[in-house]
Amino acid sequence: MEILFLGTGAADWPRDTAHLADEKAQNRRCTSVLIDGCILIDPNPDVPEALAAYGADPEKIRWVLISHSHGDHYSAETLKVLAATHAIDVYGDGGYPEKLPAHPGIRFHAMERRRPTELPFGTLTAVLSTHDVEDTEEFCLHYILERDGKTVFYGPDGAWFGGGTWYELEKHRFDCAILDATFGDDPSKFRFNSSHIWFYHNSASMLRTIRAAFFDKKMADEKTVFVADHLARGYYPDIEAARAVFEPMGYLAAYDGLRLTV
Repeated sequence: MEILFLGTGAADWPRDTAHLADEKAQNRRCTSVLIDGCILIDPNPDVPEALAAYGADPEKIRWVLISHSHGDHYSAETLKVLAATHAIDVYGDGGYPEKLPAHPGIRFHAMERRRPTELPFGTLTAVLSTHDVEDTEEFCLHYILERDGKTVFYGPDGAWFGGGTWYELEKHRFDCAILDATFGDDPSKFRFNSSHIWFYHNSASMLRTIRAAFFDKKMADEKTVFVADHLARGYYPDIEAARAVFEPMGYLAAYDGLRLTV
């Protein structure tokens, strides 16, 4: 399974320089990944440009997973771009149909949480995130994808895991865990005063605890790749700042254009 990180930034990165993102991570696009060239997670506004930048063919994308409909993770215009030449199957929570574009090439499927679903591209399990969207009735989702004998967890946006989500995670041994890493451990740098926002994302110390729990519950081993993704500019203005925090903890610090094979 090949994972291409099309974007790795939280919402505080300037949009006008997002297209300049590279391995130095002094700029970042909105968070999104492309798996095996055909499965896209989070069709945000930066995706069309990122696909072109990394030589990924949008006509090969057949399946799109939506974690939630915040503007840095979801764009109706991006869905229409992807469906311009062929039909796409889109998966997500059923609570935001008004945000889906009316387009003959877009086929939406509402996911049932905590129910493994056999799909043409593998087995997909949607689990509940601690994130929230204020203007819809949707539940924000994380995804467990089993494909070609590999298991990947995709977990931005969110903080910790609720009991039901943890129950599903414990059923797996993961080859790769992509986790929300928005915050550092200084709450004053990034939107702490915005009420609930602190509890919507992981901090660095939370990630240390989560990784230890994965090992304790035999959900990971030394071959598991842990990735710190969805990084806030206020804490991680470049890749070296991110690596200094996450590499000692056993995490790979993501950057736009990173390619992983698991």
